[in-house]
Amino acid sequence: MDMHFRSPDPEGALWHQRSLARMRRALRRLHGSVAQVRVQLEDINGPDGGVDKRCRVEVAVPGQEPVAVTATARSWQASIEAAATVLRQRLISRSARAENTSPITARQRSDRAKREPLRLQPAG
Repeated sequence: MDMHFRSPDPEGALWHQRSLARMRRALRRLHGSVAQVRVQLEDINGPDGGVDKRCRVEVAVPGQEPVAVTATARSWQASIEAAATVLRQRLISRSARAENTSPITARQRSDRAKREPLRLQPAG
């Protein structure tokens, strides 16, 4: 897995190793299916404070569209955690959908639904 980090903010640059380590942990079970990860940290409004720490993560998966996730929080750590959590969930659900919706499987389900009427169980 090829990992890249970028942050124009000097404070964000200090999170280089931590952010990449967190993404590795989030993607460890999907390691074989992820080709490249790009993490970008930026402070949206500079020294004004507030909910302005943005973490953007892009993941390249061979044979599929790239996945991009953005999380904004009050701290660098919170934005990195949120982005890693959402990214992991999105990749897992995409993988599950890909396995369960192959054209043959979808067609078989559709044909079966046409042949078999819905049977309701009596309450009781």
